[in-house]
Order: sequence, then structure tokens, then C-alpha cells
Amino acid sequence: MIKFFAQHPTAANLMMAALMVIFIFTLPNIRRETFPEYASSHVEIRVVYPGGTTEDVGFEFKVFPKVTLQLILWEGDDEFSTEANILFDETIGEILSPEDVAWLSGMLVYRLIALSRGQAAG
Repeated sequence: MIKFFAQHPTAANLMMAALMVIFIFTLPNIRRETFPEYASSHVEIRVVYPGGTTEDVGFEFKVFPKVTLQLILWEGDDEFSTEANILFDETIGEILSPEDVAWLSGMLVYRLIALSRGQAAG
């Protein structure tokens, strides 16, 4: 086949043009995977600490001028384990991308872990 198209370059160009026409007509019907559109009032990240011994407390961190994170800790008991949630304002999606929100959450958690161990986090 390669030999044929090497000897007949016009045939190769015609085949390429035909494939481009087919592509143009099928392009609107191609199914593509995208992020779903949905309205969320808040983003919640849950981390479970089995056997933890904290009291029920909440903290608010102003990490940027328009971005505030709330950290809520619930003390576990015999029935439920200790749990922590990071809550965001509903406008976080307008300010930061999902990747930035995940990074910001991780940095907050790592910083708090380092502070709880008495290490300097920088």
C-alpha cells in the first residue's frame, strides 16, 4: 500500500481530502467526555481519623483575600470515629480551579499536621 501511494501521490492526496471531509461531517456527532455541569453550594472534603481524641471544634482560615476555609472537627465515640471536614464558600469555584482547591486543602492539612508535631512548616 505504501508503495502504491509513493508511486501515485495524487491518490494519496485524494484519500487525505476524503478523510478530512468525513472528519468535518462527523465532528459534531463525536461523543466527548467532559466535566458535568452542576451547581454546588459547597465543596466538602472528608478525612477520617480512626481513634482520634479531639473535641468538637471549628476553625476558620482566611487563606486569600476572597478565600476562606472552614475546618470542622468532630470527636469520635463508640459508634462513630473522629472526623474532620474542610468547607468552602459556594463562590470558591469562581475564584479557583478544582486543582487549586485540592492543592490549597492539602497545604492547609499538611501545615496543620506539621504544627501539631511541633515542626516548622514553611
